[in-house]
This record gives sequence, structure tokens and C-alpha cells, in this order.
Amino acid sequence: MVPDPGMKMEKTIMTTDKTAIIRRHTEAVAQMLVGSRTMKPGAAILAGEMGGAEGRLRMGAIAHSSGNDLVYLDFADGEDGYHLTDIALCAVRDGICHLQTDCRLYLSRNGSRAIILPQPGIRKAYRLAPGELIQLAHQPADRDDGIARAEARLAKLVARGAAFADHAAVRTRPLAA
Repeated sequence: MVPDPGMKMEKTIMTTDKTAIIRRHTEAVAQMLVGSRTMKPGAAILAGEMGGAEGRLRMGAIAHSSGNDLVYLDFADGEDGYHLTDIALCAVRDGICHLQTDCRLYLSRNGSRAIILPQPGIRKAYRLAPGELIQLAHQPADRDDGIARAEARLAKLVARGAAFADHAAVRTRPLAA
């Protein structure tokens, strides 16, 4: 079959610019979540283009086979350019893969380490310890304000180029082919 020349071919191409955007965001999010601590085996922060349901399945397979709790930063092209579109969590407990999508970063007023809030309506929150995701019983009362603080802090860290490589191994590779 010969492709129609007028038909738009959908294919994601990772460029050096996209890789740099992903890396800057990953290091900034890692700094916000872990602070000055060093990442340890048992937890990982991954980033790239998840690719819908297939990507979520692949993320679950990676969490299961590696034994790591995962924080996944999902990126996509949009009207404002290439940007972070979602934060997802994946953890395997008692052989069951637990996945939370549409999460947001939250930063308290005192500016300590960020936590991860799942979708509105879910009471729990998560803290990334250097080697695991820890479930917290409740979300903070000032959810929207804390999300705004986290977004502002993330933008500043990305703009100035937060360096987290001394506290973790940062590698670039595709999640799904």
C-alpha cells in the first residue's frame, strides 16, 4: 500500500530538544520530591512519552519486573510546545500493580519536599522516599494553593536547570517502541 501524500503520518520523533526538556523536568521533579537525599534502589523516576494504554501496561511491567516504585513524567507536543502533561505513579504491592494517573505535585507553604497528589476525590497522597513511595493518609487542606506553589517552583527549577545527577543515575531510553 502506498501512503496518501495528503495524509498526515503520526510518528513521534524524539529530538535533542525534547530529550533536554525531559531531562530538565526530571531533574527538577526529582529535586522537589527527594530534596538533597540520594535515590536508592526501590524507587525510580522515569520520563518520556507514555503512549496511552500500552504505555501504562509497559510501566506496570517495568514496576513489576524491577521491583521499583515508579514516578512517571509523561510528555507530549501541544499548542504551547513540548511539555509535561501528566504525572503517574506505579507500585506493586502483594503482587498487585497499583497505578495512579493524573497526579499533581504539591508544595507546602514552608517549601519543604513536594508530595504527589492523585486526582481530586481521592483522599490519600504520596511522598517519595529515596527508596519507595509512601502512602499518606490525607491530602493537604490547601490543595489548589499547594499545586500552584509546586508549579511555580518547578518552572523556576526547569528554567535555571536544577542539577540532581549527583543524587541519582539519570539515563535516557524509550519506554515503549
